[in-house]
Amino acid sequence: SVFDAKDESKLPFFCFALEKMLENINYDLYLRGIENKKKMSVDGIEKYNAGFMDIPVLKEPVKKGVFATFEEFKNNQPSIISFRKRKLKNKIYELVDEKDNAILHYFAYYDGQNLVINKKGSRIFDGGSFHENYSMFRVNNTFQFFEDDSYSSPSVVVVTSGNYIIPVPTSNSRKVLVPRELDLETGNIY
Repeated sequence: SVFDAKDESKLPFFCFALEKMLENINYDLYLRGIENKKKMSVDGIEKYNAGFMDIPVLKEPVKKGVFATFEEFKNNQPSIISFRKRKLKNKIYELVDEKDNAILHYFAYYDGQNLVINKKGSRIFDGGSFHENYSMFRVNNTFQFFEDDSYSSPSVVVVTSGNYIIPVPTSNSRKVLVPRELDLETGNIY
């Protein structure tokens, strides 16, 4: 029969059944599973953690150049060594190689002073022009940057029409900086 929570006369049977189910759990099997799990010494743990620092871009200064891919960045091997930023208009610029060819696709670049990650989706128009990429900086065993994002907060503008006051909802867009972190194992950004 189904236990009815309103029928208190069946409560002792329910408690007895629950107690028996708990007794039947095989704790021996559980404990043997724990015993068979891999165990590491303190030295093993330290070696495992040191592996996260065994990434070339973390072991040496970042090399000057354009890193076309994440793998190039991780291995600190830029594919384009000689490059410059060519200003087009205001804050709009493009990266060009020594032959003045526009560098259209890249992961990041380091110009000797600033380490910059490509701002995804920041292409202004075809031809490789970019607008304000993100400055990236090292923090412990990764690199971080702040991504700008905007959000809208509702507000009300009061419009007067003759003797009437009419509230009209609008939205104000505000720019916020969202911290992002580069995973040096996968290239994912969190």
